[in-house]
Amino acid sequence: MVLAVFGSYHKVNLPSGSLEVLGSLKTDIKHVVPDLPEVTRVKKVTAVFGQRNHIYEQALKTHEHHNAVHGYEMDVLRERVVGSYWSKPAYILAQVIEELAKPKCQRNHWIM
Repeated sequence: MVLAVFGSYHKVNLPSGSLEVLGSLKTDIKHVVPDLPEVTRVKKVTAVFGQRNHIYEQALKTHEHHNAVHGYEMDVLRERVVGSYWSKPAYILAQVIEELAKPKCQRNHWIM
């Protein structure tokens, strides 16, 4: 099995039938990847604008629950910031730039 962690790859040898092992892998990962941070910070970024749509709102509620369980941040763009289709890509780019402006130790590790 190959484990991808923050852009680097580490080979991990797991025994066959290793589903049980995968459950403990999260706690034992420090042995495999000693430089792995204690907490992986994740931020979700999305855009929902235009006419209110209860289906989209319900989908966001499921993300809110997921975020609460896992301690993730979430930012939602609620109005167009530039014309045509470019609001969401522009917003995501702004979020990436905002993260890169932070000191490395304070940055989120993942933006989804």
